[in-house]
Amino acid sequence: MTAFLLFLQDKQPPGFALLKNAKIRVDPAEGYRISEFEEAIWSDSIVELRQRLQKPVLLNTREAKDLVRFKYSEYEIASGDFHFDDLPSSLLNETSDKELFGYSFPIFWVVEPDKEKVINFLTDKLVAEATDAISAEQLKTLWNDYVNRMFFKHDGTAFTELAFLHDEMIGALIDRIKELPCAPAEESWDVLNEEVDWDAEDDWE
Repeated sequence: MTAFLLFLQDKQPPGFALLKNAKIRVDPAEGYRISEFEEAIWSDSIVELRQRLQKPVLLNTREAKDLVRFKYSEYEIASGDFHFDDLPSSLLNETSDKELFGYSFPIFWVVEPDKEKVINFLTDKLVAEATDAISAEQLKTLWNDYVNRMFFKHDGTAFTELAFLHDEMIGALIDRIKELPCAPAEESWDVLNEEVDWDAEDDWE
């Protein structure tokens, strides 16, 4: 069992976990495994975890100064307008926060490996927050703050089974949203193609 799964043993999903300086190991048979981290914080709110993060400062190294140009504009660099990328997928980037700022703080949304529970939670959230039809902004927020952070709390379930569950869940979630009385307009889904990385949620273990 990985260190992250040990940390999650006494936690009740759904909830969010912030990991300081998490490291991953890629295994062809087991996918992306969180091999270690320096600190972990659990919360019911992603907003509360984000409030813990201070504004990052660029490392004073040649490598960081070269890499930052691939991620930030000249204006952002000159003004020091940086931010931590808290999506788990950021750990896979060459220009990761650890390389630029010396620290990384990915935030995972931890759920049970139960398709219906997860879909019901997400659709209930959309319905509760919709004033009319679900907006493009709501869809973007749902994917960025929940779907693309999904991590299944499990007790040794095979990676292939979890990967299949994840893919099946995404397809079923989209279908369920489209069936809601307050379903978003067809053009609202375009925001996912434009601003949300569909591959951002890899299959983590």
